[in-house]
Amino acid sequence: MLTLQFIRANKDRVVDRLQVRNIPAEQVQTMVENIIQIDDERKKTQLQLDQLLASNNTLSKEVGNLYKLGKRAEAEEIKAKVTAAKGQISSLQDQMGSIKDQLQNALLSLPNVPHDSVPSGHTDEDNEVVQDWPN
Repeated sequence: MLTLQFIRANKDRVVDRLQVRNIPAEQVQTMVENIIQIDDERKKTQLQLDQLLASNNTLSKEVGNLYKLGKRAEAEEIKAKVTAAKGQISSLQDQMGSIKDQLQNALLSLPNVPHDSVPSGHTDEDNEVVQDWPN
């Protein structure tokens, strides 16, 4: 399986080399663009999730401090916000799981790139004879 880093760094090479396997360039290009799009969505969702988790942690600490200062009403308001944010966090975590599954399936559907020494061809006759052994 090709890695995301390899695909991102070598998009044109992946398309060119998979043509050796007789896969149309348009099909490979579509697959590669789909993988990159899903990965971008994963990164965006992960960023939202991380920001929400950080915000939630900050608010939770603030609730504790407000209780220590005797500001119970303010603490309850922030506590309600933290509870509401937990629902969003759960939703984003479910979305992340779905996106990761999509990305894994897309990566698995993209064939490996043949070595540079592999010639292009449709049949055995297109192979290069390197050495012939006597029978």
